[in-house]
Amino acid sequence: RRSALAAAEHVESSKTLQTLDLGYQNSRQVGDTISLLLRALSRNTSVTKVIIKHETIRFASVAFQELLTCTQTLQKLDIIGSSDRFDEVQTAAIASGFANNTTLRDLEFNSWKETDLTPVLAALQHHPALEKICFSVTLYDAYLPSLSGLEVLLRSQDLKVKELVLRKVDTRTVG
Repeated sequence: RRSALAAAEHVESSKTLQTLDLGYQNSRQVGDTISLLLRALSRNTSVTKVIIKHETIRFASVAFQELLTCTQTLQKLDIIGSSDRFDEVQTAAIASGFANNTTLRDLEFNSWKETDLTPVLAALQHHPALEKICFSVTLYDAYLPSLSGLEVLLRSQDLKVKELVLRKVDTRTVG
């Protein structure tokens, strides 16, 4: 616990840290540490990029919401999905964080389930700074399913997206 607090203090006060990669976490105890780090990161003034796994967010969805809502510097976010889905509370927290974020410019959803992605895409409709969205799948022989919600997102007159990347898309379902 003491080392987690020390790490969180470092993350919060660092003026040189630019990228944070939060690898795979698979226990509630580690989730508490990740929550500390995400909350500290929400107050950091130098980090511009975060790479985070879907499983990690599941254990710290409220802290992830706080990060997205409070950050002043985060511009790039890569979220790597999994076979598990978010529950309703996690989905609501995550969508709220995206709806209240104003700093993200580049967002990558890697291997996300459509049911988790749809509310997030709806939350991003009025994002003031988002310029690039990437959807990809890294699993061997897997493809993106239908991206329901993408059409509504892209038709939003408030959205400033200039670049849309679709990697390994199943064109039979996306259209």
